[in-house]
Amino acid sequence: MQVEITIVSGRALKNVNWQHGTLKPYAVLWIDSGPKCTSKVDTVHDEDPIWDEKISITLPPTSRPDTAVLYMDIVHANPLPGTKPLVGSAQLPLRDVLNEARSGKVPRSLKLKRPSGRPHGKLEIKIGVNDHSMNYGQVGPQGQPAYYGYGGPPPTQHQYPYGAPAASPAGYPSAYGYGAPRPPVPVHGSPRASTAQTSNRGMDANTKLAVGVATKLFGETFKSVFN
Repeated sequence: MQVEITIVSGRALKNVNWQHGTLKPYAVLWIDSGPKCTSKVDTVHDEDPIWDEKISITLPPTSRPDTAVLYMDIVHANPLPGTKPLVGSAQLPLRDVLNEARSGKVPRSLKLKRPSGRPHGKLEIKIGVNDHSMNYGQVGPQGQPAYYGYGGPPPTQHQYPYGAPAASPAGYPSAYGYGAPRPPVPVHGSPRASTAQTSNRGMDANTKLAVGVATKLFGETFKSVFN
């Protein structure tokens, strides 16, 4: 059985992010012990969010329509340290809407409760049921999985995890990577030159010696001829 929920909007929600800015809420939905699904984040409407998003949830294999309960949490996305992200919670037994929901979407206005149990805000939804197959063991498509602990909604494919490596600074070799040590610079006490360099210096000295000897011999020969 498929339960189709349209998360329409919220009204007068508690801004749990009041110390840092506006509320950026999203909805988390699940039935009994089934997987949790999330809606998109409303980053515009603050304490009166508008989602108007449909989420389809399959009734878990261990649940029955007459005893199953739909649970809903409203959560602030990407909370800063010290911010408790849970805005409010609501629940709806499916038996309360089952007969009406089989013939079309049923609107419901649900009171949200803070973690303390105090009412604060409302959640507007529409709910429908598709039970033509009545296959309670069927696993249907779920929404995006909710983060455990409500640390924020799942990242999109364009987002990167916190701490991803930064690009190398301009002009710095990418092979070393950002923050890697630069190549060593020779200092006093560095190792002696290589054998090839030493042999080159030796060849230069021998060449100079040979040229000197040849010049001396040539001079002596020149004197003996003209004397």
